[in-house]
Amino acid sequence: MTKTPKFVYRFFKEQSYAHALLKGQVWLSTLNRCRQYENNAQGDPLEATRVISHGSFQGPYNSVLNGGFTNSVGFPINLGPDARIENLVTHERLRDGYLICATHAYAPDKLNKDFGEFCVQISKPEAFMAAIANKLRSQREMEQIGMANVWYATHEEAIHKKLPDHLVAFHKVESYQYQKEFRFLFVPKNTFNLEPCILEVPEVISLCSLVK
Repeated sequence: MTKTPKFVYRFFKEQSYAHALLKGQVWLSTLNRCRQYENNAQGDPLEATRVISHGSFQGPYNSVLNGGFTNSVGFPINLGPDARIENLVTHERLRDGYLICATHAYAPDKLNKDFGEFCVQISKPEAFMAAIANKLRSQREMEQIGMANVWYATHEEAIHKKLPDHLVAFHKVESYQYQKEFRFLFVPKNTFNLEPCILEVPEVISLCSLVK
């Protein structure tokens, strides 16, 4: 991951949403919500998902069981005395988490259509994240908090590089690369029925300004 930028930018379709952030009202989306967006530019069904190809195997059942294949898959396989497995792919994904998506490159010509023409510049991303994290910690137990530029690569490249679990949410496929996304991630200990929400964080007001 690259160095944290001095500024990141958040685009909105409605002017009122931009003004809300300027007043310290922070909209937190969720990974699950992003997986459900019909607009492919705004969401990805494989958001925060590790896609693993296990290849193919043919041989006696015992050699499948004892040869480490089932360990790599992550669940038991019982196919009888002889086994043939082809093109097996599994998905491992972060169940859910709060998410704020921004960009580290101000490029309205590329982003206005899908994300809106109203833009807020956020300075000191570290301070912005810390203020939101402190507010969330006052309400619930948190498991992971982080921010980073999104890394764009195929799922195969991500597997080859053995992307750590805590960075899976910061990987997207190359078709999204034009967005130059920078994201903030806040994962509670309990993610059951997590819903998008507005968080009142007055500490971020001084960090936000409207781009005109």
